[in-house]
Amino acid sequence: TKIFNFRCHERTKRQFQQICRDNRLGMTSVLNQFIADFIEKHEIKAKQQNQDVQYSLLDFYSSDELR
Repeated sequence: TKIFNFRCHERTKRQFQQICRDNRLGMTSVLNQFIADFIEKHEIKAKQQNQDVQYSLLDFYSSDELR
C-alpha cells in the first residue's frame, strides 16, 4: 500500500470526517471503496464503448455487403 494525498475543500473534509465518525467508518476504507467503485464504473463504461464500436463496424460491413 501507498499513501495517497490530495487536496479538497476544508468544509468537505470536515463533513466527510464527521460522517465517518458518526457511522464508525474508517475514512481510508471509505475512500478506497469510492476509488474502487469509480474504477469499476469506468471499466464497465469503456467495455460498453468498445462493444458499441465493434457493433458499428459490423453494421457498416453488413450494410456495405448488401449493396
